[in-house]
Amino acid sequence: MVPILAALHVHPNLITAGVLLTGLSAGIFFAVGYWFWGAVIFLFSHFLDFLDGKVARLCGMTSEFGAKFDNFADFLRKPSCFFGITVYFYRNGSMIFALLTIAVFIAHVAVHKSYGFLGVSHCDLEFPDFHRRVVRRFVPRALALYTYFEEFLFLFVVCPLLAYFAGIPRGGVWFLWGGAVTAILTFLKLLLLWNHRRKGRYEQVRQDWAGTKGNLDKSELEIS
Repeated sequence: MVPILAALHVHPNLITAGVLLTGLSAGIFFAVGYWFWGAVIFLFSHFLDFLDGKVARLCGMTSEFGAKFDNFADFLRKPSCFFGITVYFYRNGSMIFALLTIAVFIAHVAVHKSYGFLGVSHCDLEFPDFHRRVVRRFVPRALALYTYFEEFLFLFVVCPLLAYFAGIPRGGVWFLWGGAVTAILTFLKLLLLWNHRRKGRYEQVRQDWAGTKGNLDKSELEIS
C-alpha cells in the first residue's frame, strides 16, 4: 500500500486524519453496542496508523506538524475506545464493568507513563528477548503474535470480538480480562528492558532489535 499511496500523491496528513476519524468512530460504535464493527473500524485505523509515517518518509514529506498530528491522533483514538466501552457498560446497567474498564484504562496509562520514569523507550517494547525467554516457553503459537502486534490491537480488536461472539454485555468480561493481561505483559516487557538498562546492555539490545525488526524497514532504507 505504501508505494501505491505514494504514487497517487496521497498526503500523509490525510492518512493521519483518517486514523483520527476511524479511531473516534470505533469509540462511537463501541458506545452504541456495535462491538463487531467497532473492532473492524479500529483495525482499519490501526492499519492506517502504520502507513502515514512510511508514506511521509518515502515521499520526503516528513514535517514537525505531521509528527505532532500523528501523536495527537494516536493520543485521542485509544482513549475514545476506552470511553466508548465504558459508556456502553454504563448505558446497559453494568456499572461494575464500566468501573473495571476505567481501572483497565488507568492501568495502561500507568504502564505507559512508566517508560520515561524507568528510562526506556516505548518503541522498544516489541522485544525479541522477551519473546525468546518468556513467551515461547509457555504458548509459542498463541502469544507470539502479541510480541509482534501492538497491545491495543488486542485490546480493541481481538478482545472486543471475543466479547461480541460470547454475547455482550456479559461477554465484556473477555475484554476486561484481556485488558488486564495485556497490561501485565507490557509491564513485564518494561521490566525486562529496564533490567537490561540497569546492567548496561540496553544500547546493545536496541541495536540488536533494530537489526531484527524485519525486512520492511531495511527495504525502505534501500529505497530512500
